[in-house]
Amino acid sequence: MRIGRIAALAVVAGLLGGCGGGAATPSPSAFASDSVAIGVDNGTDLKLSLVVGSVVVETLAPHSADRAIPRSALPTLPWAVTVRTESGRILASFIVQSTYSPTGAAQYEAAAGLSCGQVYLWTGASEPSWPAPASGNPGDCLP
Repeated sequence: MRIGRIAALAVVAGLLGGCGGGAATPSPSAFASDSVAIGVDNGTDLKLSLVVGSVVVETLAPHSADRAIPRSALPTLPWAVTVRTESGRILASFIVQSTYSPTGAAQYEAAAGLSCGQVYLWTGASEPSWPAPASGNPGDCLP
């Protein structure tokens, strides 16, 4: 009796799944609107701010990261994206016109090597592979 019920439920589910035609394929804009838009990795001894346009999106403690900032948390495109020290000094930046990438690969990347660590900034769902970091210059870790 139990197997009959399971089989009947499977048939009903199959029939309901077939209603309404084929499965909808999301458009590229649907992927872009819900995707991870920006990632930032603060490997420095400094407190840094991620700024998009004139909005501080996030403040990062030293040696912290946010690799999955969704597009829905950001203002409308285009974006002027910067990572800044507490005094406002820009360490990394780029301009973003679009966040769509069919592969999810980073479209924009920026990095800065300081004597107290590195900061990495990118768009896309996955962090890019970074080259060996620069060592920076004495005094470059002032806020």
